[in-house]
Amino acid sequence: MSVEGNSALDGAITPAAAVAKLQALGIHVSERTLRERARTLGACRIIGKAMFLLPSDVETILEAAKPVPKQLGLVSEREAVSRCTGYDTEQLLRRLENSSKKKKAPSVGRDTAELLQPREQMKREQAARKKK
Repeated sequence: MSVEGNSALDGAITPAAAVAKLQALGIHVSERTLRERARTLGACRIIGKAMFLLPSDVETILEAAKPVPKQLGLVSEREAVSRCTGYDTEQLLRRLENSSKKKKAPSVGRDTAELLQPREQMKREQAARKKK
């Protein structure tokens, strides 16, 4: 691989140089943040402890920095609540009431029953003493 002419390293840049170029454009990003993002995206080249970025890596990092657009049709929680009608509220209340009626009392396992036996025995003894 020759240093002269077109090589795979043409346009290679260090993260520090990339940060300096961004800062010259008024975009303030730390080198650490850029390195972390590059590693996370796999958009970098690392040899030993040295990291460098190719133009395609920089493009990948910039593309990943785009915010995800809001999808049409999705509404915020506040808007969803305001769209509920009285009928919707009644239906929800009925569902809640029905689900609470269906709940059974918690079952007492054998271990729990064994633990409660001495306690109930004490209650019976105390009740018998009070009667005397």
